[in-house]
Amino acid sequence: MKIYFIRHPKTQNNKERLFSGQLDLLPLEEGLEEARRMAHEIPADFTLIYSSDFIRCKQMVEILNEQLRLPVIYDPRLKERKFGSLEGESMDVMNGLNFEEKNKLIIAHGGESFVEFGKRIFDCIEYMKENNPNDKILVVTSGGVIRLLYKKLKNISFEAGQIPNSSIHEFEF
Repeated sequence: MKIYFIRHPKTQNNKERLFSGQLDLLPLEEGLEEARRMAHEIPADFTLIYSSDFIRCKQMVEILNEQLRLPVIYDPRLKERKFGSLEGESMDVMNGLNFEEKNKLIIAHGGESFVEFGKRIFDCIEYMKENNPNDKILVVTSGGVIRLLYKKLKNISFEAGQIPNSSIHEFEF
């Protein structure tokens, strides 16, 4: 089953390279404009949208549904990774750290481990597959979720900021 993932529109934290995590941030107007442009390129053959319940994701869904007019299921399991007290801080604290060191830093600040984050996301994906086997699903979420999927499914690592806002990504499950 193929599922397509879209990253939410750009926020001020994205622009300033700050951890967003579980902060519920509004998209910037420039992010909404990017989302509107991208929405015109989305195929019309999707049958269902799943989305994080963050406002930045909900606004992307509204833009997509101006054309697609699809049912939407908001699932909090699709939220970005929790970064604890790092949320709102500069991502520069990660400079020079390897994957394991980054994970330990996030945990030390009260955030989710990579394993916990992955379990939450893949539990949600399994739910989608089991409950919608005949649907072509579009998922609106955050960059960290998409980076996790690239790492786990394609063994490709991306740093924060390397997955563009309002971009679409296809994964086979």
